[in-house]
Amino acid sequence: AGWDAKRRLLEETLAERPGPPHLHNDVLILVHSSRLRRTYGKLLMDIVRKRFGAAALSQPDIQTFHVFLQRLFTRTNYRTLIDETSRLVLLEWIVKDYVTGRALFGSAAGLIAPSLAAAVAEMIEELGAAGVTADRLADAVAQSDFSDKPQVRLLLDAYTRYGNVLADKGMIDPAGMLNHLADTFDPSWFTGYRRIIIDGMYTATDLEAAVLRKILA
Repeated sequence: AGWDAKRRLLEETLAERPGPPHLHNDVLILVHSSRLRRTYGKLLMDIVRKRFGAAALSQPDIQTFHVFLQRLFTRTNYRTLIDETSRLVLLEWIVKDYVTGRALFGSAAGLIAPSLAAAVAEMIEELGAAGVTADRLADAVAQSDFSDKPQVRLLLDAYTRYGNVLADKGMIDPAGMLNHLADTFDPSWFTGYRRIIIDGMYTATDLEAAVLRKILA
């Protein structure tokens, strides 16, 4: 939405409760970035000052989409979400363990492991976001003409071990979190909101889109 549309939307929302005590914390606004979240906050305060002559009100719940989903996931008490740094460290350890002692990589295994791990981490993130599990990848590779390629074997081994380690430690990655939320979605999570506004979500992965559809439904 453009600036005028954002302003009109907020004005309409505030107009629903024009009198004190101006309680609007039952309005959820989901945005794609922290920058847009700050923008909504400043725009809201500007409207309130002009309309009521003060900034005193119970603000709408303005959240980035990803932070809000993490908050929802925490309520499910399912697993612990792994942070990005720990995810990269884990994959570097897995990749280094895989390449060490293999003739193809020679004595440089330790040196190339970080760069290989970064590439593998990016591919695993893309596969997970598309809903492709390690098992689905293994099936696809088994039916392909490149199943014996070293880089394919590395990716498959790393993806499988990565999932196993996370499961053993009771952890989950962002793709797994989205998949769990889509599978266990509970409409009661949103019963406390009278209005839900979603802005700026112009692109979404398959899993993000699945969760968004559940929210919009």
